[in-house]
Amino acid sequence: MPTPISPRLNPLTNSHTRTRPTPYSWGEWRVVQCEETGMVYLENPPSYDRLAEEFAWEKTYEEEKQRRYQDEPVLSRVSGMVKWMRWNLKGPRIVATSLAHLQALEEIMPSGTHLQFLDVGCGDGKKTVQIPELMKQRGLAAVSPIGIEVSTAQAVEAQSRFKPFGGRCIPLTVLDGLAEIEDTSIHLIVLCSFLEHEVQPVELLTACCAKLARKGRIIIKVPNFDLWHRRVRQEKWCGFRYPNHVNYFTPDTLGKVVHRAGLRERPKGWADIMPTSDEYVADCRTALSRCRESGTSFGRYVNFVSDCARGNLRGLSVSMPRAFSTT
Repeated sequence: MPTPISPRLNPLTNSHTRTRPTPYSWGEWRVVQCEETGMVYLENPPSYDRLAEEFAWEKTYEEEKQRRYQDEPVLSRVSGMVKWMRWNLKGPRIVATSLAHLQALEEIMPSGTHLQFLDVGCGDGKKTVQIPELMKQRGLAAVSPIGIEVSTAQAVEAQSRFKPFGGRCIPLTVLDGLAEIEDTSIHLIVLCSFLEHEVQPVELLTACCAKLARKGRIIIKVPNFDLWHRRVRQEKWCGFRYPNHVNYFTPDTLGKVVHRAGLRERPKGWADIMPTSDEYVADCRTALSRCRESGTSFGRYVNFVSDCARGNLRGLSVSMPRAFSTT
């Protein structure tokens, strides 16, 4: 029997919607699915304070790891070996995507441009520093890493790792941390295994948009709820983390969240949406940036309107797109 009103607002629509229960609830934690949008989410998430303290990720991760090892020791060992091989032989996909974007930016930026890279929920910073380290090894542009991490202990570790590259870690909640960053100053924002933890994903991505520099990108990695493995494993799927994961995204529902935040995804290839992949990576930019990069009259008109709004009136006598001229 569908629930008429959900205690938590639907994270996709930011409104009350009709939901149905799923077989994936556990204990007190109720996982439901919206009948209108298909969004699957935790109906009764704990407060931010409880998530940061009582359910701190560094604590619950180890507890969950031990529990799964005790329940399924052989499968846990095999899974660990696969992850190790993927990391050491191929490397994380999100690192490769980030490097490709920063390298492309370097080619079009003025010589000597210092790029800024933001990792939302950076943890201890160990993975984050791979980006500036690899850029330096390849003789590419200098990259300053900035992290936002609510865990005080992990933020201290991240700060020590970022400082040699001219970076810093902000020990605050995400929205408070973003308020500390100058608008239009970040060339790349990464949310790696973070958005599934955020109670207000649309609001978070909207705030991230304001921090993007021109041609900046946002790269998002989340567990793929549309995975065949989840359908087979059911409630034993490794993507379920109670109560840390409050959203369970498919490529379709993540795309809707991205769109509502004013972002547009890079067109998906068949390999991006394969239901055999346990993770989904979305490569996004703002809708405004997409228009600006287009060669259409409308794209040039967007530039013109934006310049007017910013008070950049120099040269407007020749910059008005002909397609929108009254003569």
